[in-house]
Amino acid sequence: IDDAPNSPIVDYWMIENEVDCRAGGWGDTPENYATLLKTAYKAAKEANPSTKIVMAGMAGRLNYYEDILDYLNEIKDNPRDQYFDIFAYHAGGKANNYNSEPRRQSIQELLSKYNYQNIEIWITEMSTYSGDPKEPEGKDRFEYQSESEQAISLLKRYVHPITHAVKKIFWVSLTEWYGYGGQPGGLYDNV
Repeated sequence: IDDAPNSPIVDYWMIENEVDCRAGGWGDTPENYATLLKTAYKAAKEANPSTKIVMAGMAGRLNYYEDILDYLNEIKDNPRDQYFDIFAYHAGGKANNYNSEPRRQSIQELLSKYNYQNIEIWITEMSTYSGDPKEPEGKDRFEYQSESEQAISLLKRYVHPITHAVKKIFWVSLTEWYGYGGQPGGLYDNV
């Protein structure tokens, strides 16, 4: 806070991303992520007590995050400790699949189970596509969608979750990721 007067202060820190994704960069255990989260939380709060810590955005494996919460309970310094302020998840897909309500409900139930009812929920990667994204060999899950279908879905993807307790929503990327994952013309070339 005091090392650079009049400079910007980072108010939110996301500790890693998609730690539940097998193809992601984490590649370690839920227990080690919980330890990292606790360590980062304590260091960030010591430097700036008003900063907020965002748990890594969940790609889809809720059970991995349950293991994280379970281990966080084991390593708490005191029973009331919380080592994150915001739970983040990702929601994307076909235009008509805009309703992330079942996932959000499952997340809220999980957070309540571990006494994290006061945690905000954010969607840190929201997306749908236009066109006909190519998929790696053997996968064919995306059919053609027009830009109009994408635009309508975009509106629904922002309005619907906010009406159901999601506090913030971020689009997956400000620019398209050409050739993401080694797949030119793939999904992220079209979001």
